[in-house]
Amino acid sequence: MEEVAVGWRLMVWRVMRKLTLGLILGSLACGGSQAVSFSGHWREQLTQRGSGYEMMLTGSGTTIAGDGIRHREAGTDTPFTVSGSSSNLVPGHGVTFDYGNGVTEGFSFNQPDAAHLDLTDSQNVTHVFLRLNP
Repeated sequence: MEEVAVGWRLMVWRVMRKLTLGLILGSLACGGSQAVSFSGHWREQLTQRGSGYEMMLTGSGTTIAGDGIRHREAGTDTPFTVSGSSSNLVPGHGVTFDYGNGVTEGFSFNQPDAAHLDLTDSQNVTHVFLRLNP
């Protein structure tokens, strides 16, 4: 009878060890609690050449900052500054482009993966950005 109890305890110990190892490896594979990084050179993915947005961003977690240029095919390129923050994680609302002449443009924010940013303007047009330097 004692051999059965020892065997049972050994089996439970092995199962618990495998579960613990699985949880540790799973949390490492999912990135744990690392903050998302927005730092890098981003360019809007376009179908039309000569227009769109390009920006250099810094920040992670709840803060985005940087500078950019709005390219216009039949006009002058316009520089802007980027800012954003949220009490939660940045994905959601609160990214602003400030063109420096009293004109600002607000966007909602989503980052589906580390290489893409989606900014949606007030007319529900989504601008998809690709990270140029991973």
